[in-house]
Amino acid sequence: MRKRVQVFEGLPWRFTDKRFTAWGGFRVLEEMLRRIGWPQALATAPLPEPRSNRGCCPVMIVQSFLVTVWTGGVRFAQTAMVRYDEALRSMFGLSHVASVSTFTRFFKRFNRGDVERVFGNLSSWCWQRVAAHSWTVDLDSSVLTRYGHQEGSSRGYNPRHRGKKSHHPLMAFAAECRMVVNAWLRPGNTNDGANVVNFFREVLGVLGQRHRVGLVRADCGFCIGSFLDLLEEKQIDYIVVCRLMPTLRRQIAGLKDWVQLNERIEAAECQYQAEGWSRPRRIVVLRFRAAERATGQMLLEVPGYTYAIYVTNLRLSAAHVRELYLGRADSENRIKELLQDFAIAGFVSQKFWATEAAFRMAILAYNLMSLFRQFVLGSASKHTLSTLRVQCFAIGASLGQSGHKQMLRLGLSPPRRQWFEGLFSIAQATSPQSLQPTQKVQFVMQNPGFNSFISASSPLRSLRSLRLSLTGD
Repeated sequence: MRKRVQVFEGLPWRFTDKRFTAWGGFRVLEEMLRRIGWPQALATAPLPEPRSNRGCCPVMIVQSFLVTVWTGGVRFAQTAMVRYDEALRSMFGLSHVASVSTFTRFFKRFNRGDVERVFGNLSSWCWQRVAAHSWTVDLDSSVLTRYGHQEGSSRGYNPRHRGKKSHHPLMAFAAECRMVVNAWLRPGNTNDGANVVNFFREVLGVLGQRHRVGLVRADCGFCIGSFLDLLEEKQIDYIVVCRLMPTLRRQIAGLKDWVQLNERIEAAECQYQAEGWSRPRRIVVLRFRAAERATGQMLLEVPGYTYAIYVTNLRLSAAHVRELYLGRADSENRIKELLQDFAIAGFVSQKFWATEAAFRMAILAYNLMSLFRQFVLGSASKHTLSTLRVQCFAIGASLGQSGHKQMLRLGLSPPRRQWFEGLFSIAQATSPQSLQPTQKVQFVMQNPGFNSFISASSPLRSLRSLRLSLTGD
């Protein structure tokens, strides 16, 4: 029996003058940024000015760069995606977007003083929008491999691409709100703790008088006497992994007063003064049976065990010190998100300070997105930007006219419209008055991945539990 097979000849197509975008969901992000005064903050920031009367406005360049990062751009050439998307430009109030060469020239105008002034100003502005709190600050570093001859790219520690040139950034994370307090780009041959004292002083300057650092956590690369002295001078608690020097090995091998925490873990402590330390400090030691735990540092003098060793000024028990420090592992997730979703390894220039300016601008994009997650989606939201692009921002929309005004029409099916209206109502409510517990608007998150009942007050209530809120000043 012969079967009739339908031959598909392709779908007919034609051009249209209507202006469409795949990123209609960014309208809710733009609403929040405008309500908290982000455009005004950029206008007052000391951004490098163009050298020509016909030069592009630096505020528009920065806004276009941030939109490029949020939409998935990883290099300067991909800023063209925003330039050709008229609906997306109108959404963020961008009358035009500069060419690729204009972006590279703009970042090349940054020198060391410009980087310190601009990002010190913008970072302080960002943290002034966060309610006063005592934060846990995690210090960590990463490796950004380079494949050219950029300034500052040098051969150093690079576990994945041995022998390749790299940059070695240093970052400080606020654990409770998943934000970056400060970040520096450094040459690739820099060790972890290089210039950490000045870096941490800048962290304190960014947080200002409204915030305080309650606890600092860092790995053994930051176990430096001058850094510990600074933390003690500022009366800041810390837990830092201790470097396993030969003198410390011998002292730990002689410990006898071990406390059994469970069938596998024992704890002890001692006083130890390393070379370069101004005084002895408390050392907390935990040992694990080597057969039960493969990770850790092996002491040759005591075979059969691996060890975790911390220097701290806390008076808590060894078990509590260890539990507190293990929370630092989340900083690795933040670095992974910055690398994959915010392209901190991209946007590379031949000049070091241009690369650092682009790097810190991507960090700023992360902080603004973090505010969006915490305030609009609720503090329980842990969605990465790649997830948010699919579930929240990738909404087809067309730019048209309604009377004499431009109108953005979102292509959402009716079940999801109520969900988006709920998000938009929260974004519109970003003012001091909106944080009062009396205001409450019920809506349903119909979007896949947000299938739960949420009220507009529940994210605000969650944020107050974290001492995180946004103000309109």
